Amino acid sequence: MTPEEVRKAGLGKILGNSFLALLSAPRREAVLAQAEVRTFPGGATLIAAGTQPTGVWLVIDGLVEVARRQEDGSYLRVDRLGHGHLLGD
Repeated sequence: MTPEEVRKAGLGKILGNSFLALLSAPRREAVLAQAEVRTFPGGATLIAAGTQPTGVWLVIDGLVEVARRQEDGSYLRVDRLGHGHLLGD
C-alpha cells in the first residue's frame, strides 16, 4: 500500500499515530509496500503459542487480547493491545 492508498482506505490515522510516524518517508513507504490490511472476527487466533509469527501485526482498530493457556485449559490474559500497537515483533 502507498500512503495515499492508506488514506483512501480510511486508515490515515495509522500514519501519524503509530511506529510509522517515526520512520523516514522512504522507510515508511517500504513498510507500507509490504502491508496488507486484514480483518479478523472476534476470538480469532492470530498467533498460536509456540509458533513463530510470519510477520508483524499493527492494530489499526479494535482490541487484541494476548492470552496464555493455563495447564487447566483456561486462558490468562497477559496484555491488551489497541490502536497503534504492534504484536508478533
